[in-house]
This record gives sequence, structure tokens and C-alpha cells, in this order.
Amino acid sequence: MVLPDKENLPPSKPQVGPPTTNYSQTQREWTTVVRGSMKTSSYAKSPVAMKDSSTPSSSLASIAHSSNPLHQIQKPFLKGTAQGSVFVEITCVQDKKTFLKELKDACEDNTHLWSIEDNIRRDYGKMYAEVTFSPTFTSRVCEEGLKLPSYESKFYGYRSLSPDSEVLTITFNGLPR
Repeated sequence: MVLPDKENLPPSKPQVGPPTTNYSQTQREWTTVVRGSMKTSSYAKSPVAMKDSSTPSSSLASIAHSSNPLHQIQKPFLKGTAQGSVFVEITCVQDKKTFLKELKDACEDNTHLWSIEDNIRRDYGKMYAEVTFSPTFTSRVCEEGLKLPSYESKFYGYRSLSPDSEVLTITFNGLPR
């Protein structure tokens, strides 16, 4: 016996609790439920989320801040080994000696460059060197970036988290797109 598609059949088992709604029936994305009104990108290599900005001047300031507007969004959350250290993204560096020489020259030898850690840290496919600068130079590297002669783009610094801080990472798998 063939039944038409639109005919309602009684359920084979009684339903317990409130009726469930199908994801397609609600026409809402799970991100709207979890985060509210935020724009998200599921195609980025790292988790990226941007809040809607109500003032156009703030978005212009962020674009003028760097040649890469995502530079602020893709901030690494790395714990430093020294208090007040900065993580400088060095993914594009091919020659370590040239980079260190030019960094030392830009920092006026040891006036602004206080230490460089030996270990390279990785976060979301990018490499970072942990560097300790003087306080004035730290703010310059984090806000404006540092241009070295042998490299096209600026090197941006990201303030490290305190060595005794705890980083909580939450990962969602198998969510609908």
C-alpha cells in the first residue's frame, strides 16, 4: 500500500516531553543562539569572530591601524615565560641571523631590546618569538608594528599572558554549518 507524502501518520512510539523542533524549521543558526548577534567565519584557519561595530570611525581606525585588518582578530593567547614579554609573529622569517641583526639595530642595541627567548612558539599555524622590550618600545611594537629593512611587511607584537595564568580552550566538533 502506498501512502501519500502529506498524510500524517501516528508516531510509532509515544513522545515524552515537549515536541522537538527540527533545525531547518527554526531557521536560526546555532551561532545566533550561542553568541547573539555576531558575525562569524567558519572558513578561517583559526576561530575568528567580529562584533558588529556601531561607529564607522572605529572600523576605519582598525583598518588604518595595520595593512592587515585581521591582525587584531587573530591575536594569539600564549603564556609568556617572563612578565611583560611580547610575542612577535615571525612566520615569514627565512634567515634568523638577518632578522636578529635588524631587530637589534631597530632597538638601538640593548637600549630597547632586553631579551629574546630561544624557543619558538606556534599557534594556529603561525610562529612567534618571545621578546622582552623596554616599556615604551613594547607599546610601539604592539600598536604600530616594527618595520625591518629586509622584510616587506611589519612585525606586530602581541602582549603575552601572565606566566601563572590559565588558558581555557573550548572546541566544538560536529556542529551544523
